Amino acid sequence: KILKNIIAGKGKPRDLDLLLDIADGMENRTICALAVAAAWPLQSYITKFRDEFEAYIKLNQANHILVGVAS
Repeated sequence: KILKNIIAGKGKPRDLDLLLDIADGMENRTICALAVAAAWPLQSYITKFRDEFEAYIKLNQANHILVGVAS
């Protein structure tokens, strides 16, 4: 849901920290190996490309506001 909101232009910069917290909670706190397999790529992408994620969020927030005002 968080990623869908970001893509839809409804994301907030704090959503990235929330995703990292969720991934951290999945890592080493479950017996399911798939949780770790899902957490690592997310952590890696946000860590390595955080600036791009934040720019995307800010751009889409601005566009979302402009579309709402123009409607």
